[in-house]
Amino acid sequence: MQAALVYEREIYAITEAVRRWRYYLLGRKFFIITDHQSLKGLLTQTIQTPAQYCWLTKLLGYDYEILYTLGKANVVADALSRHSAASLCLFVGLTVNTPSIIAALRQFFSSHPAGISLRRHLQHTTSSALHFSEQHGLVFYHTRLFVPEQMDLRQSLISEFHSSAVGGHSGARATMARLAASFY
Repeated sequence: MQAALVYEREIYAITEAVRRWRYYLLGRKFFIITDHQSLKGLLTQTIQTPAQYCWLTKLLGYDYEILYTLGKANVVADALSRHSAASLCLFVGLTVNTPSIIAALRQFFSSHPAGISLRRHLQHTTSSALHFSEQHGLVFYHTRLFVPEQMDLRQSLISEFHSSAVGGHSGARATMARLAASFY
């Protein structure tokens, strides 16, 4: 795809995004916002290549509208396209119901006997040797939030990361990889 024309890469990106999110897009009207003005008339243009035909057939059956915006004004797309995959995984992982997760963890570490015991142990032990640290009422293993076995939160995290719009009903390995990026 590196050697393809910009136009072809843009169509490819659109079809791949629609394919990835098809479960949420089917039966709903959605907007495709692009900074490539020639794509605005995608459905009214003459098909010139077999690849174009193939990509356009992948968009049949969807209710969408293509909107053009200046590249400078499309800061969200620029931000997403310029970050590494690792930082995107962390961003995606932490967009799922984070306030309630953090509140539940703080509650556990401040009131549950196992949570209190763990915090006391961390205060009396060299935390760098254990790679655990306490910050703002939360316990971290390196940079990942620690979720104790005693909490019922683990199952709800797995469900949230698998079944939400962010999770997209991906498989077990992909779900666990996203969880492992943010939680221990």
